[in-house]
Order: sequence, then structure tokens, then C-alpha cells
Amino acid sequence: TFLKAGGTSVALGFLPSTRLPASHLEVALALLLNVAFSSEGVSSILEAGGVAIVLESMRRYMECSLVQRNGLGVLWNLCDSEEHWAAFLREGSALVSTLLRTLEHHPGDARIEDSVVDILWDLSSTGDGQSNIIQGGGVPPILKVRVSTRGVMLRGKVTVRMEVRGNVMVEVQAEVAVTLTVTVEVKGKVMIKVR
Repeated sequence: TFLKAGGTSVALGFLPSTRLPASHLEVALALLLNVAFSSEGVSSILEAGGVAIVLESMRRYMECSLVQRNGLGVLWNLCDSEEHWAAFLREGSALVSTLLRTLEHHPGDARIEDSVVDILWDLSSTGDGQSNIIQGGGVPPILKVRVSTRGVMLRGKVTVRMEVRGNVMVEVQAEVAVTLTVTVEVKGKVMIKVR
């Protein structure tokens, strides 16, 4: 398998290179994203120092949305339990700064916004994580994230067939279109106390 053959180390080995085009990093991060769906894969990435390596790649290729999306996906899969948070906490407020820079460079990218908020949410469940978020300036930008899906159109055809009184079939076809708009916005003052 990929893990037994040392695939995690190979994929992570691509990331520190400054000579590779972003497309190569996108692929390496996509491989790691797939690996990070299993507990064995998560362990192999964490043991190889994957959090720091992924974050550094994200810092170097900040303009590339696919590097950011795949990197965030890997990180989100890695921060799924308390025992894994130590690797994130070691990064301190630099982790938060990297995530916030990603938000700044990709405004309006819902997938990036969701991933950043999810990672920070997970991190905030520890006292040290909360401290890192506050020190990294993460509270105001997160509160400003406005989740909005504008004009999402769901379309489809509905066919209803019924048998009426024996052999008579009635068939009705209709086209359906539904537009959903959801907006969540935080306004006003927010008070945060740190003890």
C-alpha cells in the first residue's frame, strides 16, 4: 500500500522544494489529503512532521488556491482529536497567522473560509489553542467571515407516474427550480475576556 511503501514521506518530501511549480504541490497535497482519511494515514503524516511541512508549503504558495484548499483539507483531517492537537499547538500563533493570510488572499472562496473556520473551531477547544487564536489576531477576522451562498440554483425534472383504475397510466412531468440564499453576518461589538 501507499503507506507501507513510504508514500507519506515521499509526498511530504516534495513540499519543501522551492523549485517545483504549484501544480506539483497540489498533487502531493491531494495525495496526503487522501491518506489523511484513515487513522493510520493521519499517524504517518503527524509522525513525519506533516503539520509544519504543510503550513510552510501554504505560506510559500499563498496565491495558489488549490495549494491552499488541499493544504487546509490535510490540516483539517489531521486535527480530528485531542491527541493530534499537540502538533498544531506547537506551531503557536504562526498557524493562526497562516490561516488568516489564506483568508485574506482568497476572499469569497467559501471552501477556504469553511476550512479555516473549522480548523480554528477545533483548535479553540483547548486553552492553548484559544490563546494562540487570540495572540494570532484570529478573533476579529473570523467574526467578519460572512457565509453567503448567492443564487444557488437547484434544478431538476420531476416525473410522477401513477396507475389509476386498472390499466390507465397518468404521467406528469414538471421542471423544478429553487433558488437558495443564506446569509449569516455578525454585527456589533464582541467582548473577549482572557484570564
